[in-house]
Amino acid sequence: MYNYFGSHAQGLNLLPEKIITFMSQNTPENSKTKRILSKRAKIAVISVIVVIVVVIILALSWSSIFPSTSSGGSYQTETILSSGYVTSLNAGYYTYYNFTIPNSVGGTLSGSYTSSADVEVAVLTPTEFGAFTQNPSAISNGQYFSGDNQGTTIDVSLNSGGSYTLVIYNANIFTPDTVTIANSITLGYYT
Repeated sequence: MYNYFGSHAQGLNLLPEKIITFMSQNTPENSKTKRILSKRAKIAVISVIVVIVVVIILALSWSSIFPSTSSGGSYQTETILSSGYVTSLNAGYYTYYNFTIPNSVGGTLSGSYTSSADVEVAVLTPTEFGAFTQNPSAISNGQYFSGDNQGTTIDVSLNSGGSYTLVIYNANIFTPDTVTIANSITLGYYT
């Protein structure tokens, strides 16, 4: 029978001593290795701290970057143009509808329309509307713009309260147009 412990006993006795001796040697190479690991550990800890600080800053400033659409009040809707409403526009003419969001948070405007020819639709601030009345090509500089189509869905987020104007413009210089509101254009906001 083979005696495992008996034939290897001498090797087993030396093994712990060799490990202890190897680990306790303080050569320049070992101390350098320890220093590099220490630097790496410091870099890792600093990186984690930086990431945590950035996450905290983003979390604290999130509300100012993307304000909540809810101010704790109730959600209100107003119909700007009812479904089935029809308006006729001569070539080069426009019609407009003023509305106000009575909070500082903003709201949404949504709905859809169809038209017999291409029209341009925009949501403009008072300043943008003034620029449009002086130069109709300025319509594309608004809060929302949908140009040269025969109908589309309007779905726009307005980031602050205040006065706005919905403009429907027949930019065609030869063809009159008829616009029909397919789904009511409604304004939604929190009070």
